[in-house]
Amino acid sequence: MSSAGSRGAAPAGSPPLTSGDTRGQPPAAPGINSPEVIAYSTIVLHYVMPHVIKDLESQGVQTARDLVQSLEKADTEIPGIAYQVISSVLESQSPETNVLEQLLRLTNSSSSGPDGYLMSLGPPYSDIERHAHEVKRILSSLPDLVRDRSRFLTNIKEIAVNLKSYLTALMHIAKDFDAKFPNDTAIKRKLQYRRTEFSRTSRTFSGQLKVYFHDNSSALVMYPSALVLIANNYIFSQQLKEILQQNQVARSVDLPPSVY
Repeated sequence: MSSAGSRGAAPAGSPPLTSGDTRGQPPAAPGINSPEVIAYSTIVLHYVMPHVIKDLESQGVQTARDLVQSLEKADTEIPGIAYQVISSVLESQSPETNVLEQLLRLTNSSSSGPDGYLMSLGPPYSDIERHAHEVKRILSSLPDLVRDRSRFLTNIKEIAVNLKSYLTALMHIAKDFDAKFPNDTAIKRKLQYRRTEFSRTSRTFSGQLKVYFHDNSSALVMYPSALVLIANNYIFSQQLKEILQQNQVARSVDLPPSVY
């Protein structure tokens, strides 16, 4: 799979990854090159395509990985095309189920865990990766969690705690970057942009959550920002890993092989 680092890189002032309507109805389908669809493509390429590869290879399709690589290349050239292709497939297979709900379920069933390299660096890098993984785990469970209101409320509190802790870790990383890369303004701009996006998308999800409870809306209203949050956190992890590895920041914690 190709890294999402370059896919998610955006200069300061770039359009935010917002998540559409918060008025109680599922947002209208965004365009192919919209920030939402580009984020959905990140979900597709990192969390959904491993399922596709496994299924195709189990059926004896030897070119499964070539097909996925072709889709990744196409999405690099036309951001968002991966989501458009997979959403068409999902709609044809389960027309009665919302595509974004299916993406959340596929993300939830993904075996992808925290990044081993970031975890090996210790705090604050292991902290931000751990909290990002928890946010992904809970948000991708939304389609099932909403069936049990009391359980849902408990998990919402967990999301709030992890989002707050994620932001705290992000602030500590900013201080660490000031020490490690005092003269690298490009790295600092990337980090500031990601902090802004994280805060913006968190507020969007919080707003959609309030709409869901106050207006007795469909759970679909929360799915766009949930997916964008998961995608943003994954993109930042890949950018963070790329920056640190390029600058040869070594592991500071020994981890068992199973983590990698």
